[in-house]
Amino acid sequence: MADNQSDIFKTPSKPARRRASKQWNEILIPESPMMKVIGYGTGINVSLLERGTPRRITQRSPWAVKRLSRRVHVAPEQAARLAREAELLRRLRHPCVVGYRGVAAGSAPGSVALLMEAASASLMDLVETRAESEPDPGPFPLSAIATVGLDIASALHYLHTDQHLLHGDLKSANVLVFGAFQRAKLCDFGVALPLDDQLAVTGDQTYVGTEPWSAPEVVFDGDVTHKTDIYSYALTLW
Repeated sequence: MADNQSDIFKTPSKPARRRASKQWNEILIPESPMMKVIGYGTGINVSLLERGTPRRITQRSPWAVKRLSRRVHVAPEQAARLAREAELLRRLRHPCVVGYRGVAAGSAPGSVALLMEAASASLMDLVETRAESEPDPGPFPLSAIATVGLDIASALHYLHTDQHLLHGDLKSANVLVFGAFQRAKLCDFGVALPLDDQLAVTGDQTYVGTEPWSAPEVVFDGDVTHKTDIYSYALTLW
């Protein structure tokens, strides 16, 4: 009887609360004039989203918001490309690949905004600033070159061998630098292409890239493989 009573009068435990998952359309992004533009491309702009709030004592790390530009007509394939990039970046996990933070409603109806970790600057920004501020700047310090070289090589090895992906547009604008060259990360996977078991791009895929950084096989309609990224990597370091 005592055992039965102890079961009857046992203090009920509170059910565990489940943390509701935030849907992409619940993340609110301010209008573009309220954010600093830190990058741009064809029909695309990237803005800095400061995430501090009055209730928080510490400042949260900022995010980079990549979305379609409202100032120009954007083709439907560009919206589809941004959506594909968001889905691709969501599954990439590497310390030298820019971090995925989520997606939100984009500026155009039915489009998305890609949320990523924000860097200090792109390598292109640093090269241009250095050239404008010094008459004969010379090369970057060896330690900075080594950081970019090793980190981006690590990212490419991960993409090619683990993910079977060709970045397809490696250049200084798509290399992000964190701090005073503490870390370099690869970004912009909008034109990435799948690689087969021989690390080659299949015939029905089209390489886009940027011509000044493109390998000879791209210019002269040769076979595009993972080595196409390596050529662009070498030009970026040079």
